[in-house]
Amino acid sequence: MGIINTYNELGIQYVQWSSTHDTRTRGNKPSDKANHVELDGEIIPLGGTFSNGLEYPGDTKGPLREWINCRCSLIPFIIPDGYMAPSFSPFRESDLVPTLDLYNYDDIVAQATSEM
Repeated sequence: MGIINTYNELGIQYVQWSSTHDTRTRGNKPSDKANHVELDGEIIPLGGTFSNGLEYPGDTKGPLREWINCRCSLIPFIIPDGYMAPSFSPFRESDLVPTLDLYNYDDIVAQATSEM
């Protein structure tokens, strides 16, 4: 909870699930009931819920198979300039929506001139 409180104080709006990348991570074996390999990289608004029902790795309010001995972590995700979050959650970085703003002005001009 200390990390969640710190992210709130820092104004972090989105967080990303980061799985431990080794053979012990849930989802590497066919018998695993949870899949944290697949969950790796999922992004939610801070305080939201990941697709496995947890708010953060180790969230004891979720199913036992998801949090007991979980070694995953929660990292802040900053939306890059020129993009916005999609209207659905959870999402992945590849789901970000490009915006028309001053930060990607050069890209917009390049795209417009290449279409002429």
